[in-house]
Amino acid sequence: MTDASSDRSRRPRVSANGFSLAKLLLEGRAFFALIAIIIVFSLLSPYYFSVGNFLTMASHVAIFGILAVGMLLVILNGGIDLSVGSTLGFSGV
Repeated sequence: MTDASSDRSRRPRVSANGFSLAKLLLEGRAFFALIAIIIVFSLLSPYYFSVGNFLTMASHVAIFGILAVGMLLVILNGGIDLSVGSTLGFSGV
């Protein structure tokens, strides 16, 4: 027979309003990793945390964002085949 109190100890603690710190950390780990990378690189280089650098990075990310939206439309329409990835890579270059 199992003890019901040991089963409760494995669950993450949830407050009355449904907030769980463990769930927040698991779901937002990519965001927290991005923040950590920005902090590390801004400490290592005085030029990283500048407006010009962020504008340059945003312009490079915008290209891949547009390609990702196009790829999403192809996948949603069900027309995905092996040529979609190569076409995406070719148009990205």
